[in-house]
Amino acid sequence: MLSPDELYDRAWKLVEPRFVKAREEVVSQYRQLAGTGRTSREMGEIIPAAFQGRVEKLVVARDVHVWGIYRPDRAAVEPREESAVGSEDLLDLAAIQTLLNGGSVYTIEPDALPDKASMIALFRY
Repeated sequence: MLSPDELYDRAWKLVEPRFVKAREEVVSQYRQLAGTGRTSREMGEIIPAAFQGRVEKLVVARDVHVWGIYRPDRAAVEPREESAVGSEDLLDLAAIQTLLNGGSVYTIEPDALPDKASMIALFRY
């Protein structure tokens, strides 16, 4: 009988290529659609769009934290230098809201993200 870790390793070997291909396609679409209004690398644009259900696909930098506060009443993002009372990881927040609104989320090594961004998004509209 396989341990949970062994089962995970075997399963991941089967599905990883699909996830990698899908993520690469999102990055390619981002590059193709750049400048059309259908993409963004700006946190102040992506997070409100994620709350509104406009983010179709989101790619976030793996193992990176961007601390801050999101004020939904003003759709305002306030980055912070470090974690503090009331702040949260804005990359996680964007990912959670994207998933809650039916979008897809991918992670990638930070140096593989286009435009030296911490996240990129493709918008539904």
